[in-house]
Formats: sequence, C-alpha cells, structure tokens
Amino acid sequence: INWNIIGYAITKPEYARLEELYGGRGYWAPDISYCDGRFFITATLRGNDEMEKRRLQMVTSSNRPEGPYDEPVFLDIDGIDPSIFHDEDGRKYMLINKGARILELSRDCTTVLSHPAMLWYGDWKIKPEGPHLLKRGEYYYLFLAEGGTGRGHRITVARAKQLKGPYEPCPYNPILRQWDESALTQCCGHGKPFQLPDGRWYLVYLGLRMGIGAYGIL
Repeated sequence: INWNIIGYAITKPEYARLEELYGGRGYWAPDISYCDGRFFITATLRGNDEMEKRRLQMVTSSNRPEGPYDEPVFLDIDGIDPSIFHDEDGRKYMLINKGARILELSRDCTTVLSHPAMLWYGDWKIKPEGPHLLKRGEYYYLFLAEGGTGRGHRITVARAKQLKGPYEPCPYNPILRQWDESALTQCCGHGKPFQLPDGRWYLVYLGLRMGIGAYGIL
C-alpha cells in the first residue's frame, strides 16, 4: 500500500545513456538479486529503432540495497527482460527472452562468458519472455511469461534437475493469469517468486489496472 524509495541503481546522468531517446524507450524490466554480499540490478536499455544497438543489458551492483551502485556496464546481448541467477557453485548466469535463454557471466557479472542457449520455449509458446530461474532443493525452477503483456498474459513454470535441462513443464500451467475478463486488474503475468525469512512464499507480478476503454495507465 505504502512504498518508500530508498535509492536508485543509476544516479549520474552520464551513466544513464538516456539522451535522445524517444518516449517509451529507456530501461525496461529491472531485476534485483543478492549473492556474495552484493545486490545486483540488471535491466534492458532499449534504444531508438534507428540506433545500431537497440537493446543492451545494463548490470550494476552494490553492497547495500539502497546503493550507491557501481558505474553500470552495458552487455551487448540482444533481447529484453534480463535476470541474473547465482548458482550454488558460485557461477553466474543471465536469463534473457526469446524463450528462456541462458548465458554465463563472470563472477562480478560484468563480462559475458558464453553465447545464449535455449533452456525452454514455454508451454503456450506465444511471446515467451521474462525468464527467472530459482534453485529449490534438487530442482531448478524456470518461470516464464507468455502471451505478451496484453490480455492472455500468464506465468508458466518448468523444472529440471540439471541447470541446462531438460525442463519438465508443470501440469498445472499456467500457474497465474487473470481468468475473469471483468476484473479490474488484467494482463497478469511476468512474475518472480521470493521467500520471506519465516518461510512464506510470495509472487510479484505484472498487471494492468484497466481504465475507460481498452487502455490502462496503472
């Protein structure tokens, strides 16, 4: 209900690379993760269509959630919706869209070590994006947004005992979507689960509060 802003990933204009960008461009779909005493933030920097590099993946980190964060690096990886997965052996990976693709990063997440490889293309296989990977027990759980961000948006999940798969889809997919077309909140999907210290699990996800007509602004 009430939110307090505690800091920003990028505070210096010379780091932001926002000059000359059109409306709707800039940073898309940020993700935050924690490992080895540091908080890592990644997001897609979406440029204008005429730019040579229309999509770069920004990564920055700090030892405090509120910052200050390091000068960001911009990885030359095409796609949107990056997230960073920290495996138990200390290796770091980025997940990126066009399905759920994975590539290895350096330990500080500033250098690309491998080419993207496909893990899973989803259950519905319509605009699969927003991949997130979690390790729980003996399984890797791979969450994916499908259907685009309009009506029909949903979250699906698959699991595997090996990082690179093969991934087995959940028989209950989609695990989240808005089935009630008259509900105030629509277009629900693109989510990431997290666990509280007391063991309870929650899911943060994207939704749209519909206004008058076909569009919503919240």
